Amino acid sequence: MIKVCFKCGEEKDISCFYKHPGMKDGHLNKCSECAVEDTREWKKRNSQKKKKWDHDWYEKHRERLVKGTGRRHTKYCPYTENELLNLKISRSATISKYSSSRRLKIKNHFKYSKYDSDFIDLFMDEIYKLSKQRSILTGVAHHVDHIIPLFGKLVNGFHIPENLQVIPATENLKKSNKLKGYSGINI
Repeated sequence: MIKVCFKCGEEKDISCFYKHPGMKDGHLNKCSECAVEDTREWKKRNSQKKKKWDHDWYEKHRERLVKGTGRRHTKYCPYTENELLNLKISRSATISKYSSSRRLKIKNHFKYSKYDSDFIDLFMDEIYKLSKQRSILTGVAHHVDHIIPLFGKLVNGFHIPENLQVIPATENLKKSNKLKGYSGINI
């Protein structure tokens, strides 16, 4: 569909116009190039107004921004670099703590009781030792891998002896969270 820009008068494809729900055809009447140019000129003419608007916006959203759930405008940020660094470190420590406890919960959730828990613990220790030994002997990093992923798209595996294998780290990272095998189908 072709549309004429009222600003420059050129005929352009509709994809060259910003979307606008208030317009009849759903697009602005000036092309994106003209809209960008107008915005640039407005910012030059109204630099103080723009700075005040940015500052007011930051003050209104400060709590959400400083917590790390949004972007931080450093120009108006009331915190020093050291304070921001401390916030970032404490947040990453919290995330790390949460991630490790979540991983542990997942692995414990997917154990099932076909075997005695002492046997499972012994086997798990042995398979992780085997992984370390292979890494040392071959000089190539090895990982303990779930044959059927714990969280696959179509199937979920368990954290049990039959579902574990020791493979080179490069293969495990290529495999990602996929079940490879059966007639070349990735599940």
